[in-house]
Amino acid sequence: PAPRAPFRGSSRMPADPAYRPVILIPVYNHPDTVENVVRRLLSTGAAVLLIDDASDPPAREACERCRALGAGLVRRAASGGRGASMLTGFKAARQAGFTHALVFDAGGRHDPDAARKFLEVSRKHPNDLVCGYAQRFRTYPRRERLARRLADPGACLAALSLAPRDVMCRLRVYPLAALSQLCACIGLGPRAEFELEVLVRLMCLGLRLRMLPIEPRPPADGVSHYEPVRDTLRIAGMSAKLFFIMLTRLPAVLVSRAAGWSPAPALGSEPSQAHPAYTNSSHDTSL
Repeated sequence: PAPRAPFRGSSRMPADPAYRPVILIPVYNHPDTVENVVRRLLSTGAAVLLIDDASDPPAREACERCRALGAGLVRRAASGGRGASMLTGFKAARQAGFTHALVFDAGGRHDPDAARKFLEVSRKHPNDLVCGYAQRFRTYPRRERLARRLADPGACLAALSLAPRDVMCRLRVYPLAALSQLCACIGLGPRAEFELEVLVRLMCLGLRLRMLPIEPRPPADGVSHYEPVRDTLRIAGMSAKLFFIMLTRLPAVLVSRAAGWSPAPALGSEPSQAHPAYTNSSHDTSL
């Protein structure tokens, strides 16, 4: 039998033991917005799990208020970056028996009403990666636009596909079985390069993308942790790394695509022993 969901609100979702989604919210110093985001997401009936990346006291208190509302909470002992927070959340969600994770922004960039649409598409296509994309890049802060424009062609080239769009968009639904298989093999980048790398590598596992348009907004609290120089260099470096990896795997990729073979696990598959970077994160997993 599937484990009982530890978060209030999950019981209001339609009963489906084979599809059990959770909404993950990485939090790093968003005390003014996270509570309102959680209230609106809980109204969808989905389970919500916060990953506190060693925030300052005001944000920690806001996360505690969210826990009182019915959200789950995992606290990291030390700040490790957005990617590290997401990996912590994926592990906790997998251990709690969830099959899919919708990643949401704590700063109010995304419309909580979009959560229902993303989960609905994911429920219909449970083995696919559901990704949001902005139709107009000018909706993003100016300091982020260059990196976003660089990341898209890099992802298309590394994945040998024209499907990826706005690959740094954080609003996605991840199938946790495929993600666990990926993390069993490699350690993913812990910071701004995470969205680019995980999308390309999951595509290399054979996952299909389902792209949904969104209208991102400026952070409601005005807080952005993006570092224009350092993070742009991280993304450019990851694009180059993925390109050279693609060159070494090009024959195998072409053969597998011609044969229609996908190594990605189907919904409900069990992962193998995970990569140490995935399993040994320093955090409190009490939910």
